[in-house]
Amino acid sequence: MEISFKGKKVLVGGASRGIGRSIALAFAGTGADVAICARGPEGVRAVEAELRQHGTKIFGMACDLGDEPQVTGFVNDAAKALGGIDVLVNNASGIGMKDDESGWAASVNIDLLGTARATRAAIPFLEQSKGSIINISSISGLMAVPRTLPYAAVKAALINYTMGQGLALAEADQGQCDRTGVDRVPRRRMGSPQDLGPGALSATPRGHSLGTVRIARGHRQGCALSRQRPCQLGDRTNDRGRRRPVLGVMAHARRAALFSRVSMSSNAPR
Repeated sequence: MEISFKGKKVLVGGASRGIGRSIALAFAGTGADVAICARGPEGVRAVEAELRQHGTKIFGMACDLGDEPQVTGFVNDAAKALGGIDVLVNNASGIGMKDDESGWAASVNIDLLGTARATRAAIPFLEQSKGSIINISSISGLMAVPRTLPYAAVKAALINYTMGQGLALAEADQGQCDRTGVDRVPRRRMGSPQDLGPGALSATPRGHSLGTVRIARGHRQGCALSRQRPCQLGDRTNDRGRRRPVLGVMAHARRAALFSRVSMSSNAPR
């Protein structure tokens, strides 16, 4: 079944490359008008050019999501250019890897506070359109990842923020609240940005689905049983002492993102 977002207005933060770019292209490919932002103006212009090939209304702007006035300015300018907001996608990440001040500051300021800033600025528009919010977390937020402490901890906080925000919006909207748990990871490979573009379309909630966290086309890290390729994360042994694969992702591997989604009404885009 084809998914159409014709005429819907979608904002994607951190869209100059990778997952954000793929999500923006996926929405534009289904007829949506799309606004994007990223820190680098060159990257924004390059993705703008790609998006315009789909013939929809496109708006791009350089914006540092770590700066609240810039975030508010982008959201307001994008809403004016597109004629409103139906979907907000918070994708940008500071990718703080080192357990030091700079690593923690990067992840907290972009992944968590950047999401909160954009959400606060967009909610007035989303209330008018009865729209949706998609926050991009990571499977790292569901497990202990010692090599990327700031990144993993902040992604866990983002999941909690999303569920809490969903409940807050549910109370404000007096709607039904679906607190579905995290699904099991079905595939035995790491995710790619190309996987997550279409996934964002299906993750945009229909009906009263608030504060839901789900793995988008999630992937399981297969741990080989041979001596040449031992398990490196999430080792378990069965009753015979042999290693067996478990749900997990290598800490240094690229993100297998989670869509932490918040819907505000049953009138979400279909």
